[in-house]
Amino acid sequence: MYYLVYSIIFVLSLLPLRVLYLISDALALILYYILRYRRSVVRNNLINAFPEKSIDEITRIEKNFYRFFTQWIVETLKLVSISPSELKKRCIYTDQFKSIFAKYYQENKSIMALMGHIGNWEWAGSSFPLYFNQKLIVLYHPLSNKIFDRLMIRIRSRFGTELLPMQRATRYILSHIKEKQVYAFIADQCPSLHNAFWMEFLNQDTAVYFGPEKIMHKTHLVPVIVIVYPHPNQRGHYIIDAEEIKNTETELDTYPIMHQFMKKLESAIQKYPEYWLWSHKRWKLKRPS
Repeated sequence: MYYLVYSIIFVLSLLPLRVLYLISDALALILYYILRYRRSVVRNNLINAFPEKSIDEITRIEKNFYRFFTQWIVETLKLVSISPSELKKRCIYTDQFKSIFAKYYQENKSIMALMGHIGNWEWAGSSFPLYFNQKLIVLYHPLSNKIFDRLMIRIRSRFGTELLPMQRATRYILSHIKEKQVYAFIADQCPSLHNAFWMEFLNQDTAVYFGPEKIMHKTHLVPVIVIVYPHPNQRGHYIIDAEEIKNTETELDTYPIMHQFMKKLESAIQKYPEYWLWSHKRWKLKRPS
């Protein structure tokens, strides 16, 4: 079954991106108007996140989100066959990003890159090894579906990125502490109640996963925020920026690193609302009384 699914994806990925974008636009209309895929989830998330916006503004963001969501799907499939030169052309790293990662490479320090579900995080993770000397290891929670878990590992690791299950992360990092590596984690996921602290995010009481910060305290990784922004003029092109997290010498139970990351992500979402993953049930948890 795995090889059948992979073969279908590979054939589709050979189509030019301009054709894949036509397919994704058609798919967006189907998901939005016919299947109504998670429309109530998306609408409620947007209304709660932007109470100041009119229903017309919410609807515009909602429709643009579905258009980008299906674009992200075909772009992820394209990773199966896209050339390194084409991917590099479409993922542009800022000078600030390059200077931060070059500095810590020269200082023989490893980095924890905190990312969110904004822009095409899959392209950012795959293109990183094409630009930088450090090995990129993505911390992830394995999918319950073994076929799709295997597919995503193959797609994400094509250009040299490695994947590491979250439950093995601390032990692995400590055993490779002297190696100059970058550990990336999509840190805006919905946690379980016993792995969360609470803060306001997008006008809502939000449970935030503190796992990455605990790993950083144990392993002394350098915390860096990475945000993938859409190119303002070119579809399917992204600008990838980074910012160091400083002033973290506070009590651990306040989780200042994750707090700063979520606030930076919030600013990016407010600027580019249609490029975040609104179909995710991000606020399904409620703070215990």
